[in-house]
Amino acid sequence: MGNRGTALVTGSSTGIGKVICEHLLASGCEVVAMARRPTEIDHPRLHSISVDLADRAATAQAAREAARSAAQAAGMSRVTLHRIEAGEPSVTMGAYLNAMAALGLDFGIRTSASQAEAQSDALDAQATEVPARIRLADYPQLNQIA
Repeated sequence: MGNRGTALVTGSSTGIGKVICEHLLASGCEVVAMARRPTEIDHPRLHSISVDLADRAATAQAAREAARSAAQAAGMSRVTLHRIEAGEPSVTMGAYLNAMAALGLDFGIRTSASQAEAQSDALDAQATEVPARIRLADYPQLNQIA
C-alpha cells in the first residue's frame, strides 16, 4: 500500500484521536500525531510530537516539527516546502507534485501511458505544415507581445 498522504492529528494519545491515527496508518497515510502525552502507537509512518497546544511557544515549535515531517514525507527540504507554500516560481514542478503526493492531493494532471499515447496520436493528426509567413494580424496574441 503506497503513501496516501500526510495527516496531522491532535489529541492523538487517547480516545478518538488515537483511533483516528490507527485508522489513517492502516489506510497508508503518514501521520503527525500531536498530544500532551506521547502516543502508545508504534508505527514507522507515525511521527509523534508531545505538545500542549495551549502553550503558544511550544505549539510554534511543534508546527516546525510537523513541517519537517511533511517535507520529509515529500522527499524535500523544509525550505523547499516553505517556498511551495509561498507560491514561489523558482520551485520545480516535480517538487510541487511530490508535495501533492505527500499530502494525498491529486488534481488529475497525471495521465496513464495509454491516455498519453492517444493524446499524442490526436496531436499528430492535427499537425499541419508551418506557413512560410506568419502575419501578426492573424494572431492577436502575438501582436500583444510583439
